[in-house]
Parts: sequence; structure tokens; C-alpha cells
Amino acid sequence: MRRKKGEPNPLIICACGCGETLYKYDKYGRSRLFLKEHRHFIPLSFQFEKFVIKKDGCWGWTGTKSTNGYPQIRHNKKIIHGNRVSYELHHGEIPRGLDVLHKCDNPECTNPDHLFLGSHLDNMHDAILKGRMRGKRTFSDDFIKTIRDEYAKGERTVKELGKIYGIGADYLSRIVNHKARRYEYACTC
Repeated sequence: MRRKKGEPNPLIICACGCGETLYKYDKYGRSRLFLKEHRHFIPLSFQFEKFVIKKDGCWGWTGTKSTNGYPQIRHNKKIIHGNRVSYELHHGEIPRGLDVLHKCDNPECTNPDHLFLGSHLDNMHDAILKGRMRGKRTFSDDFIKTIRDEYAKGERTVKELGKIYGIGADYLSRIVNHKARRYEYACTC
């Protein structure tokens, strides 16, 4: 937020907790909370609260996000996932080797009630069960024949068959056109 022309520039106390005072706006009119040299003392909880939107259900995020949609915070020159920060602030330290998983499957969500700990293997298993990832199972000859017969009738398109059987249309097209025989698909969990 920038200072408007004629708006006073009040003295405030540095938010790092040192007790020193500073002007709210710098010489360019930009709002600030810390002395420039104290920025690396910003508490992680303060940074987290600055970007989170607390509401019923999933909490929103106004800060930066990774390409996968996960919240990110830059702290002490490192980038940390916002959901890990949320879990640590509300539940305590995360043991080494564990990931923070979502009950809600919303990568942006930082609500600590929606987060739980698990190993990387638990995370992969959770993703397969929730349909976000494909495990491995080879289709039987009978199943391949059923798909080809159903397509040969001409009643359904490849796209429709793909939705029914949960197979990508591109690969299903190769199956019905006898260019592919087997398909790696859903987990046998």
C-alpha cells in the first residue's frame, strides 16, 4: 500500500520485536513494518498470517504459489511450503522424513484441521485412492476384447468409453485400433 499525497507519515514500532521506531512509509511512499536491516528477523508466524485467508472449510492463500498450486513463503532466504508452516505452527514440529498431506485434496489449503502427517509412500497411496495418480495394473485379454467389441458396435465414442472405464482417450484409441495391447492403470489396492 502506498502513501497518498498529503497523508501523514506516522512513527511505528518495528514488527520484529526489537522496540525501535521507524516511519510507516519509506521515501518512495511504500508501506513497511520493519527496519530494512531487521527484515530477516520476521517471525514465520507473522509471514504466514500475512498471506492466509481464514474461513470455514479450506483456508485461502494470497501469497505466491508453486507451479502445483501449493502456498510458498520465503523465510531466511529459503522457500517453504505454506501447508508445512501451518502444520508446524498449529501442531508442532514435523518429524524428519514425513510429508504434510491434505484431507481435502486442495493444494492451496493451509487449514491445520485439513492437514495430517504421512510418509512419501502414504502420500502416493492417498493420491491413487483419491484418483489423482495412476498405479499399475495390466488389463486382461478379456477386458481388452470387451472394450474393442463395445467400440465396434459404434454406440459410444472413444471419449465416452474412456470416461466409463477411467482410461485416457488417447490410449483407449490406440487399444481399439489395435496399436496397443496393455494399459498401466489403477492400483489394485
